[in-house]
Amino acid sequence: MEHFIFLLEKQGFEVKTGEHIAVKVPGVKRFTYGSAYLYEQIRKMHELQEEYLLVVNYDVKSFGDLYRLKFRLENVDEELCKVQKELYRDRASQKRSCKTTEDMAFFEKSENDYRDRLEQIKMQKKDNHKKLKAVERCLERDGSLKGAELELRVPVDELGILRRCIRLKCQKIHIRCKRM
Repeated sequence: MEHFIFLLEKQGFEVKTGEHIAVKVPGVKRFTYGSAYLYEQIRKMHELQEEYLLVVNYDVKSFGDLYRLKFRLENVDEELCKVQKELYRDRASQKRSCKTTEDMAFFEKSENDYRDRLEQIKMQKKDNHKKLKAVERCLERDGSLKGAELELRVPVDELGILRRCIRLKCQKIHIRCKRM
């Protein structure tokens, strides 16, 4: 929370903390608690913080790293979907195989474990989707989604031709970083 408040103050907001957080938008005379503008700004700050933490936690240093992370997260999502489908199939099979009241009683006792495992998979999928959206926002904002894909798909013999383009892009990025 402290980091979020720090980022708000860095963006020019004035923040009062106490039992509740009050934020004063630049150019506004009073502290506000519920304006639509403030809500949108806070939502953007949350997105920026998610993107920042993702880049730091996964040690992303280039667009290629960002695109590889996107690919890896997509693979994780596919695997989680497979595990979830398998869990559904196993549970349905267990239910069909119940022939006696003892079997049914055992099946019902295992319901909580099944629900816990299913909830765990759903939470992992939700977390993974959140990370994937943050990666996609990073790539889209920088306009580098197609460039990152090319970085991975360009044959090695054509890299000499593209060297000048990459240098120009790196110079633009370097200039952007200096301005920040």
